[in-house]
Amino acid sequence: MKYTKIIPSFLVILLLAACSNEKLKMADAKKCVAEYMVAIKQKDFNKASSFYASELSGHSQQKIEEMKKLDSVFGEINTAELIDSIDDSGDIVNVKFANNINLNDSTDEYDEESNIQLTYKIKHSKLVSNEKFVIVKEDGIYKIKEHQVKSGIE
Repeated sequence: MKYTKIIPSFLVILLLAACSNEKLKMADAKKCVAEYMVAIKQKDFNKASSFYASELSGHSQQKIEEMKKLDSVFGEINTAELIDSIDDSGDIVNVKFANNINLNDSTDEYDEESNIQLTYKIKHSKLVSNEKFVIVKEDGIYKIKEHQVKSGIE
């Protein structure tokens, strides 16, 4: 009889734990962006488009055309410096380091969805940009949910 009260409580706790969003790992989010940038640098725009979340991948041909145009206007990626990062708790982690290849961007918070926002200062062969990425986990894979580009930043 004692267990009849404990078992339903345990099941509720188990259900809540299963439904909660998994905390994303900053290193994996950075890796997602780095691999995206490598694909852009190699002009493999089909591969680069595969890094976008499913809600954006429905427009993959449009995304590919946008990537080609940005690559043409901005030039090849030379360096990328992570200038800001925000994890899903809203904590700002001001990390400054230079990588040969890394892009990232950040945006507004999303409803109860676990995400990491990364902002990079990217030096291209023609222009400098600030690029903000919002990274989410989709079917166990880190994906870019949003990518904002601002040019003319020095």
